[in-house]
Amino acid sequence: MAVDERSVATPGDYSSIFRQYVLRGAEQTLATITQESPLDTDEREQALLTLTYALDLPDAWPVTRDLLVALAPRLEKAGYREQWTPYLEQGVDRCRAAGDAAAEGELLHQLGMICQLLGQLGDARGYYEQSATCFAQVDDQHRQARALNRTALTFRLQRRLEEASRAADAAFALLPPDDPERGYTSFIWGCIALDNRDWPLAVHHYQEALDVAENAGDPRRIAWSLTNLGPALRASGRNEEAAACYERAIPILDDIEDWVNQAAARSNLGAIYLNTNQLEAALALYNQAEEVFREVHDLVRLASTTTNLSLVHRQLGQPDKAAYYA
Repeated sequence: MAVDERSVATPGDYSSIFRQYVLRGAEQTLATITQESPLDTDEREQALLTLTYALDLPDAWPVTRDLLVALAPRLEKAGYREQWTPYLEQGVDRCRAAGDAAAEGELLHQLGMICQLLGQLGDARGYYEQSATCFAQVDDQHRQARALNRTALTFRLQRRLEEASRAADAAFALLPPDDPERGYTSFIWGCIALDNRDWPLAVHHYQEALDVAENAGDPRRIAWSLTNLGPALRASGRNEEAAACYERAIPILDDIEDWVNQAAARSNLGAIYLNTNQLEAALALYNQAEEVFREVHDLVRLASTTTNLSLVHRQLGQPDKAAYYA
């Protein structure tokens, strides 16, 4: 029987079919990511698998870029760190090859956040500074200010307060009065005041940040602002108000599935309970926080939480458990 040569697939045909398959997969994944519903573990892993192939296809770059940018904050909230970093780094390389400074700035910002959460503050600042430069190139002052604010935060975390203040002031100067990013600048100023032990000024700036978040209707910023206001109130001796901040923030963070910051809020509320001798309540909160910090490898906050767990068990008369966490 004769064979119709036109019906025989060539390697080029298979390559074209594969490219179309990957492109459709990336488009479908992007449509899922941009919906408001939370992503479960399988959906997140499928998105990463799609990116693995899509990043190797130049023709798929526009949708791959959008997928990277959309997926980044979702994975950050879910606690992805080292596993996610290579995708972002490869995305930055693709952005540079395509001359896409805006997307490059966004991916650099996400890399900065990961390094910051891992305690790699010098690397984080380098990424934030590169991000600010990218956004300056495309005249995106909002995102440029956002990167400058995060640069200020890395300085503050290293107790380089003058440099933190200068970076925050530079961010504030770029922002119009109605830009909610001003709330983050107020947060930085509050941190600086807290480090300088100026409790009233710290409360003032943190309250400013909360007001901005509430006016913008941004639940994540509201929760963050509440957890930032708590320490300033506690330092001022206003423990009940501080506890109320954390108690209000925890369910908001649960609703938006921000497990890491929820764990931090629980740990801070646990500290108030520990200091007011509510030991069982403190223990429950610390146990919940410890589980999350271990899962995401947040070693700095894990160390603080386990130290406090040791203190709780010691005060409960449980020396073996206290020694385990010491």
